[in-house]
Amino acid sequence: EKPSVAKTLAKVLGAYQNKDGYLEGSGCIVSWCFGHLYELYDLEQYFDKDYKKGDKVRWSMDRLPFYPEKWTFRYAPREDAGVKKQIGILRELMNREDIHVIYAAGDADREGEVIVRLVIDNNLRTEKELLRLWLPALTPETIREGIREAKPEAEYERLYQAGKTRAAVDWLM
Repeated sequence: EKPSVAKTLAKVLGAYQNKDGYLEGSGCIVSWCFGHLYELYDLEQYFDKDYKKGDKVRWSMDRLPFYPEKWTFRYAPREDAGVKKQIGILRELMNREDIHVIYAAGDADREGEVIVRLVIDNNLRTEKELLRLWLPALTPETIREGIREAKPEAEYERLYQAGKTRAAVDWLM
């Protein structure tokens, strides 16, 4: 989820080779996000799929309240070229043929689950084993234990759904 956490993980795992957007070594690769890379559609985007920021607003008060039939997340455009580049690096790494297991290591909460899962769901194009690295602390002992005890990402589906629900409630507010 964060570069600082990735560097801590990489140090414990022995991934010392500094690459462009990731660290590698000891048979593993550690990369990172920059927080929320995906966000829910703006209200206008639900009404007009061709909507672009800065376009004339295409809704009126008589269309409110509005509740989307399906909540849609999209890549959150950023002015920062480094953030745009990092999502491409993550996509490339996740889909490499020599990568067989992906450990999702977002914060140990529903928001962390949503941040990491949206990146995976929107960028993974091949079949991989997905494991959740649940880290209540970032000590070398908890990191090693977290790797040994990592569970299939599917076991965290309810947490993911709860996080997406929270995002929808925030959007409605």
